[in-house]
Parts: sequence; C-alpha cells; structure tokens
Amino acid sequence: MAEKILAYSIIIPTYNRSDQLADCLRALAPQIAGRSDVEVIIVNDGGSKEHLEKLQKLSVSPTVLCLETNLGPSAARNAGMRHAAGDIVYFLDDDSLPAADWFGSSLQAWREHPEADGVGGPVAVDPDETPPCRINALLFNWLMKQNQEDGGNVSFLSSCNASYRKKGLKKVEGFDESFKKPAGEDRDLNIKLMAAGCRLKFTESMKVYHGRGLSVRRFVKKHMMYGVASRRLFKKYETRSHFSLLSYGRLFQSVNLEFRSVFSRLSACCLLILSQIATLWGYMKTFLMRDDSV
Repeated sequence: MAEKILAYSIIIPTYNRSDQLADCLRALAPQIAGRSDVEVIIVNDGGSKEHLEKLQKLSVSPTVLCLETNLGPSAARNAGMRHAAGDIVYFLDDDSLPAADWFGSSLQAWREHPEADGVGGPVAVDPDETPPCRINALLFNWLMKQNQEDGGNVSFLSSCNASYRKKGLKKVEGFDESFKKPAGEDRDLNIKLMAAGCRLKFTESMKVYHGRGLSVRRFVKKHMMYGVASRRLFKKYETRSHFSLLSYGRLFQSVNLEFRSVFSRLSACCLLILSQIATLWGYMKTFLMRDDSV
C-alpha cells in the first residue's frame, strides 16, 4: 500500500490546559472534517496525561506526542514539526480558537500567494471580552502590520496563528529552544526566515481568538516577558525594532474604532501605556541584572 502523503499538519503545543485545548479542537473539527490531507498533532509539553483524556470524546482524532518534561513551546513545536508529514505546517496555541472559516481562509491565502514561505493572520476578539484581552489583540495586530509591504509581505507572524512551508522551517532549524517561555520565540523564528530569504504573507481573513479572559495581572506579566524577550533578541541580532511616532499615533487612534464610550477609550489607552511600561521594565530589568533567561 502506498504511503499516504499529507499536505497539511496542524501542531498545537499544550501544558495542562485541557479545557482550552478542547475548545480549540472543537472549533477546528468541522473545518477539517472528511479531509484525508490534514493531520492534527498535539504535543503535551511535560504536562499531566490525565488532562488529555477528554480529547477522546471529541470528533477530532489527533496524534498526541508526550514530552517527559516541560521544555517550553519552542521545543514542543519543534517536536511536532519533526513528526509532521505535511508540506505546510500550521501552529496554533492551545488557547487559540480558530474562527469558523480559519482553515479555508488559510488555503485561499496559500493559493493566492504560491510564492510564500509563510502565511498568518490576525487575532480576533469578541466585543464582550475583557479590556486586557482586546488590547492585547490590538497590539498583536498592530505589530504584525507595522512593516507590511505591497503584496502582503510582513516581517512578523504570531505563532498562535501561523503556517509555514516545512522546508523553510527545516532550513532555519525551527524554533530556538532556548526560549523557554511563550515570548519572543516567534519573532526569533521570523527573523531567521527573513534572513534566509523567505517571504511571509499576512491575510486578514485567517483569524483566531486568543488570550480569552485575560486579566490585568496576566496582561502585565505577559508584556514584561515580551520586554525580556526583546532584550534577548537585541543581544542576539544586535538590532532593535523602531516604530515611528506616527505608527504609535495610529495605534492609539485604533482605540477609537475598537472602543465606543469615553470611559472605555480612556481605560484602553491606560492599558496601552501600561503594556509599554511593562515591556520597558522587562527589557531594563534583564539589562540591569544581566539575566536573559526567558
């Protein structure tokens, strides 16, 4: 019997978040139902195996890889990539919730850009979500669009919603596994891909919901980790991202589109400022302490 050739592999690293993972798989299931060219790979990153028992009740039948210890999302994604049979490798987080047309939109984007080495999309957000969640999505989308060129070329795709040609990932040896936490590893991957001549595309229609229920405390902690990662990336590549005052102006203007009342707009602007302070603090803390661990 001829070996089945798979075109698409969807890799989801997870660590003791079975409820969110189940939500992700339930949203994904109808989009890939009946397709023989898609595989789903769950990488249990050293978490409890009992947490994955409820996956048996879902209509998706993923391959589950179990790492013995918690190595971080970079190592988990690389483990999934090594196992993947697809030519196109997708990455979702376990708390990513793909929109109803996520997979179909991604295929359309790949058809429209056959020259691409990577395709990704924005973070969507429900209007009823917490303000930190909405601001986090706004920041993600702003960052991905900062260096967008004609034709949709970008320099950054978020690993909570991205797909790449496997040959490109192999060329740059995947994610840097020294990034132990979910911060900076996707920026590092994209820097390596761009340096290798790869072309990354951004499409608005390939949406996932992400970071649902984010609290202010977790929001601040997350952006401090981004600051730590930024310092590490600066040391590794001796480059720093520069955004103009005009681009920051557009960021704050986007609050007017996302939030309606004066109070909610003021709160959102405060959260934006808080995110930048937390990022700067994370960057300066590692600089002063000479500690680049992420």
